[in-house]
Amino acid sequence: MIKCISCKFATIDESASNSKWDAYECSNPKSEYHRALLNVTPNGEMLKRISWSGCPYGERKEK
Repeated sequence: MIKCISCKFATIDESASNSKWDAYECSNPKSEYHRALLNVTPNGEMLKRISWSGCPYGERKEK
């Protein structure tokens, strides 16, 4: 399993971001997290880093 922070499908969501914070969402249609914001807590707290653990459909980012 690839953690969301290392997954190529974790992309910046421009529509949810603001000038001080980048929102990351899952862009993998196979994932249960698809279109979910990956750096927002269940209480709506905006985190700087992606905190979600990942899913079986993740793919490592290419360097």
